[in-house]
Amino acid sequence: MIWQAVWTILGTIIAGTFVFVLGQVFQRIVLEPVQEQRKNVARIAQALTVHRYAYLFRRSYTDSPEAKQKIDVTSSEIKRLAADLRAGYALIPKNDWFARLGLVPDHETVRLAAIHLIQWQAFENDMATQQAVQRIAELLNIKFIATEEQELNHVRDEAAKNAIAKDAK
Repeated sequence: MIWQAVWTILGTIIAGTFVFVLGQVFQRIVLEPVQEQRKNVARIAQALTVHRYAYLFRRSYTDSPEAKQKIDVTSSEIKRLAADLRAGYALIPKNDWFARLGLVPDHETVRLAAIHLIQWQAFENDMATQQAVQRIAELLNIKFIATEEQELNHVRDEAAKNAIAKDAK
């Protein structure tokens, strides 16, 4: 009778440990890489907001050491983001399944986004840079306001909506 209770306790401990270990393995191998890839896309969205006009510094690149430093740092960061995006996708087991579920971008999207990130960091010309930024946003489904004029219009529209809502109350 006592041995039956001991075996039941041991069986429960072993089963619980097994389930815990399986959960940890699933978390480390599947969930964390998916989450990291989503963070990579978020970091790219941040870069699109912070660095989208950095190519303007290229014009004064030879004249100003500050501009040279800013564009070099920006270029390095954008290259790192391209590398992180590609590496993050490669770390996800059965990545095509997660892409079909919409949890991560698919292989072709990651490839094209990395290419456009590299084109962006090259700062070849203003138009090419703007097109690369727009294409990256489209590929990774990042919503952002494309130009300062649109940004100002957006702020004005929001202010007008708030004023109308306030007047309605």
